[in-house]
Amino acid sequence: MTKPRIIAVYSGKGGIGKTTTASCLAWKFGNPAAPERTVLIDANARQRSATVVYEQLQVDAPYAVATEEDPRKLAYARDLDADWVIIDCPPSDLEAAAALDVADLIVVPYVARWLEDEAAALTLQALATRPHAVLFTMVGHNKGRVNAQARDALQDADVRVLKAHVRRYDAHETAQAVGLPVFLPEAQAAIDNADRGAADYTAVHTELLALPELSR
Repeated sequence: MTKPRIIAVYSGKGGIGKTTTASCLAWKFGNPAAPERTVLIDANARQRSATVVYEQLQVDAPYAVATEEDPRKLAYARDLDADWVIIDCPPSDLEAAAALDVADLIVVPYVARWLEDEAAALTLQALATRPHAVLFTMVGHNKGRVNAQARDALQDADVRVLKAHVRRYDAHETAQAVGLPVFLPEAQAAIDNADRGAADYTAVHTELLALPELSR
């Protein structure tokens, strides 16, 4: 049995698009013909957001979801009969440790705001010995300079930053509320900027596929 490729979505800060990122990646890595081959593990038992998003869906998902009450047990993810495993991690580095240890790659959502800097620094410090990449999320349309400066600072510190980024759109929250992912034509016809939100995560998916940790 081929071992699955595992992506952990982790940050020590909440409210920065972690669950949206995990759910969108599960959708993009999923296979409608074999949804069991992609598993989204909701490991944030205190706030089961990824599970709620999945249960709200009004269409069949191309992935399966599992809720893990004890994230310390996530070493089993390596032995799942699946092609892809996406883990929506809890915000505590101690609780997320098992997921971070088993992941081929850790995607770190990051919002370029002054109040996020300390939390981001602590997160990246905790991940120093693990393969990870920063994903800029909730990028404001009027924050070009702020994001450029933050990106330059991270790269100067030898932090890998994905070229793709996710812009701030209410479309993601609206799509989750009505159970129609932004990737669907019906969502794009009914929800402002759903097509742009879908394009952002499609670009993230494409870039991740090319990374050496996931290209095997």
